Amino acid sequence: MNEARVKQKKEMGRANVKSALLMFRMVFTIAFTWLMLLVLLIAAACGKEMISVSFSLKLLAFSAGASVIFCGVFSELFLKGKSFIFRMTIFMVAFLPLEVACFYWMGIFSGSGDWALWLLFVGTFIAFYLISVVLDRVVFAKRGEVYTQQLKAYQNERKQDYESDYEGIS
Repeated sequence: MNEARVKQKKEMGRANVKSALLMFRMVFTIAFTWLMLLVLLIAAACGKEMISVSFSLKLLAFSAGASVIFCGVFSELFLKGKSFIFRMTIFMVAFLPLEVACFYWMGIFSGSGDWALWLLFVGTFIAFYLISVVLDRVVFAKRGEVYTQQLKAYQNERKQDYESDYEGIS
């Protein structure tokens, strides 16, 4: 029996790794594509005709790093059974230093910066976090209502079946 349990754990571990790798592929592809589109739009709006290969590779590395953090936090590979808000908090705490470091590396940030710009940057970051938490709460509440309605409907159906089955006995 112990061998079967060990085998099952190994299979679950492999399934979690495969799921995380598939998630990484999807997240990385979406992140890099959207970032590249944003960079192209900004470059076009600023009158730039080219984006350097070096900048593109840095954007690729940033997307890969962010995707690794995302998959590590939101897959079942490391944080099994944790809530969305817990996962989002861990993600944001891990992502912020990566984002700041990569923005300096790419040349988007330079020097020590102005405190007002840092306040705007961090404020935007926190605002997106809070929006995610609020959306999660709203979606979670709505799913709870739907689940409760479905459960009540099922219970009423079972009660009617039970009553019809035993109607003639009493």
